[in-house]
Amino acid sequence: VSARIAREHYHVPKVIARIYDPKRAEIYERLHIPTIASVAWAVSQIEYLLFHGREELKESFGGGSLLDYRLVIPDHLVGQRVSAVQAAGVILVAGIERGGTGFLPVETSTFQQGDIVHFVLSRDAMDRLDALLAPVAE
Repeated sequence: VSARIAREHYHVPKVIARIYDPKRAEIYERLHIPTIASVAWAVSQIEYLLFHGREELKESFGGGSLLDYRLVIPDHLVGQRVSAVQAAGVILVAGIERGGTGFLPVETSTFQQGDIVHFVLSRDAMDRLDALLAPVAE
């Protein structure tokens, strides 16, 4: 509540609350004060890495519900459209690193050898991404 008072009475342009009790996050969010619950975030990350072991996982955000995942594109996807590994609303190719530079893919973008792909995906979409990345049996 002191953060709200500071914002209203002293014209503080931006207030962010670091909290140790995740139950209080709801209170601050109702007051439109962004919160950082470092304990809850750390526990979520540790749990995910213990049970999924993803070295490519770079970060999570949105309270742990979204993942930032990066990997070198597998050889069997070279020449394929970026859209082949996306799923509306759950898996997005947010960017591609190629030859020392990065770009945001468009509808006609295709993968090239050595591309590093940056995905943003829902936490529960990892199995679906694995299926999209798997080689198609002939």
